[in-house]
Amino acid sequence: AAVMGLAHESTLGDLEDGGLPVDWEQFWIEGSGGVQLKAVVAFPAAPGTNTAGLFPVVILANSWLMNWWEYALKQEEWASRGYVVLMYVARGWWESGGTISAAGAAELADCGKVVDTVFSRASTWGADTGKIAMAGVSYGGGLGALCAAHDTRVGAVVSMSA
Repeated sequence: AAVMGLAHESTLGDLEDGGLPVDWEQFWIEGSGGVQLKAVVAFPAAPGTNTAGLFPVVILANSWLMNWWEYALKQEEWASRGYVVLMYVARGWWESGGTISAAGAAELADCGKVVDTVFSRASTWGADTGKIAMAGVSYGGGLGALCAAHDTRVGAVVSMSA
């Protein structure tokens, strides 16, 4: 919240706090072949406003050369507006294990494991598993589009400069 305040005061982009308190969790997702993928989730610390009390989910993957903090301010903003925002670092990048195969079969399988994680932690995060989107810039946008094309649990994609 302090970083959001500083970003807003310095007129950094279009960031706006949505008013909901936000919780954060850093953890590892076991990807394809047992590879460990770094993940960070931001989620509202209050029940959702819909009748089920759940929040839609946005999954973000890193762009080329970037780390989990690439989307940290947007994660905070969107979570404060009522979204569960899970960012993961694709295999071979930064803290994540494995090797990069540029959106190959292993990355596609990893994507399914990330979506599995949303389902397994939905009750902790207040996630609405019927409303999952993937988004990203560059490499992350391409991974999101590929994942959505192969996983029917992903209902929307925002692919920026894929």
